[in-house]
Amino acid sequence: MRKLIGPIAFAIGLSGCAALPGIIDTLFGQARGQATRTPLYVYRADLFLKVNNQAFDGVGVTELSDRVNIEVTSQINLDRVEIETCSRQDVCQNGKPCPATFKIDTDWFGKPGKKLYYAYLPTELEKGPSCPIYIRVFDKRALAAWGFLAFRNNEDLVGHMLCNGEKKDSVGHSVCQVKAGLIQTFKTDVPVEEFSADIECGLKKIDDKTFEIRPILGKCVAKFYSQTHWHELNLIAYDEVLIRGN
Repeated sequence: MRKLIGPIAFAIGLSGCAALPGIIDTLFGQARGQATRTPLYVYRADLFLKVNNQAFDGVGVTELSDRVNIEVTSQINLDRVEIETCSRQDVCQNGKPCPATFKIDTDWFGKPGKKLYYAYLPTELEKGPSCPIYIRVFDKRALAAWGFLAFRNNEDLVGHMLCNGEKKDSVGHSVCQVKAGLIQTFKTDVPVEEFSADIECGLKKIDDKTFEIRPILGKCVAKFYSQTHWHELNLIAYDEVLIRGN
């Protein structure tokens, strides 16, 4: 059996908050006030998303198709939304024309609880492996919330994840968001012949079907192979939770 470990790819252009002003008071993993730290996944993703009648709190996996309709619900008054993949960035900003891929409720930029609809038409490049979507929303001061969507394509190996105390069974692709440093487990029904993982995942093989994961801060990817079948796992390890006040 062969174990492959490669370097993490953090960026994908997600350090746009680097110049934002302000100071965060941090206490036991909770951030009060403005989100000013980078990279993005310092903070827990908690943007309300809905895709194919499936609701997600911050992160999720959905089927890849020629058109994916994504619904985003605003939690506070917003000024800008940015949607980014491995090869594009679409921006919709208050007071400026938005791309045709966006459709927004009246008062989206003025009241919480309104909805934005984004029509994702993936290119051939975006239909390749490991090309998720990052969605960021901003108020006038700073990052307000963010979300992450991965897409299942031809992955078909069944996996069983214990993520943040919750059991998750999935075919081909999993996403787990958890506080950095906490131990998670991943299991398969058949022996894993090969696996690869970014070193930041903290992946440890227990036996041929069981793995322990202890991710450090950031995003990492692990992949598991059994004959012609495989499973991709996206891990997002944060250390702060945004607390939104009036």
